[in-house]
Amino acid sequence: MRFPRFAAPTLVLVATSALAIAACGGSVPTDLFSDPGADSGATADGSSGGGNGGGGGGTSDASFESDASVPTDAGTNDAARPVDAGQVGIPCGTDVCAVGSVCCANGAQAPFQYVCKAKESECAETSVPIACNGAEDCTGGSARICCGDRVFENGRTSYADVTCRSTCNNGNVRFCDPKNAAASCGQNGRCEASTILPGFFTCL
Repeated sequence: MRFPRFAAPTLVLVATSALAIAACGGSVPTDLFSDPGADSGATADGSSGGGNGGGGGGTSDASFESDASVPTDAGTNDAARPVDAGQVGIPCGTDVCAVGSVCCANGAQAPFQYVCKAKESECAETSVPIACNGAEDCTGGSARICCGDRVFENGRTSYADVTCRSTCNNGNVRFCDPKNAAASCGQNGRCEASTILPGFFTCL
């Protein structure tokens, strides 16, 4: 059987008519030959959708510093808070000992135990008697430096006592209040948490 010769021209005519109709349709595009999903990110005005702010110049959350970059206050704890700048007294656990008395810091067992006593001799043998925590506590005569008498025993570093002195040399350490560091450490000095006596601070 032979097919009529007008079959092919008829198909061409139909396809041509379809294209002509689509061209006359104005702003309504046909998806017949378009790439599916090509405009999925486009907005009505032709700009690409970029969320809030649209353009690529916005800052993502990933550019902010994480909490891990914030330095921690590992040298302090709630049991031994430093007193406010200008307040005369010795921090001693949850208490503040009056100047003239001592704070007995017992580190025989962790964590440190703190208790106020009237004088050094009342502290336990395993305690460090602390009579000041910065120069603001040292107001009598020439003994204006709060100094820790550092000792080395059995491979450990500790303090025999912390008292007001006129000098603080030979490996001894100046104690300071971090809120009034200049009084003990000078204008350029640093007042950092003690690694030996938690809750107290020393000059670097």
